[in-house]
Amino acid sequence: MKIRVENITYNFGRYNPQFEDVHLGDANLGIPYNMLKRFIKECGFEGILPHYSSWDMEFIEKDSTHNCVNPDTQIILMHWLHDKRRNYKLDYNGVDPYWIYHDYCHSQGDVYSYEVGHITSWKEHYRLMEGAEMSRHYGHFIKAETLVEINKAWGPRWDYKKGAITPFNPFDFKHVMTSKELDKLNILMEY
Repeated sequence: MKIRVENITYNFGRYNPQFEDVHLGDANLGIPYNMLKRFIKECGFEGILPHYSSWDMEFIEKDSTHNCVNPDTQIILMHWLHDKRRNYKLDYNGVDPYWIYHDYCHSQGDVYSYEVGHITSWKEHYRLMEGAEMSRHYGHFIKAETLVEINKAWGPRWDYKKGAITPFNPFDFKHVMTSKELDKLNILMEY
């Protein structure tokens, strides 16, 4: 499935969580070698991608596609590409197309000097909703299973006292879901 967000077209392939060891929001972004080299040089990463080691970079072959799995690196790359205002095509394998929109929102609001800034529970909640609204606009509705997984991971992700984090309620997203997915959410949340 092709998903276009501004100047980037993503060739979306779905991970199958039944057969692959994937987790909430996991994605594999295919970065062509020449694009990767320009990205590293123009962003001043001195030959190393953010969140990678020089050892990782030694194994990227010319004329190949690098499979980037680090979400912050993916977000920084999205930011860099959207700033270019040229058309790009990337392969994106993930659990749900929703995460493309969510990460796009991070790339436009949370990248400073080619680093992802500190993400609070409030900011993450805002980006989750912003991504859901954007995905609905493009005809891709957030899935009930995605919201259930976010809900399960929410408390453990934010290592604060209960009252110190922005609460997460999957039903806050009902206006950006199909009625079928909302029915499924009602059933899943009963258990």
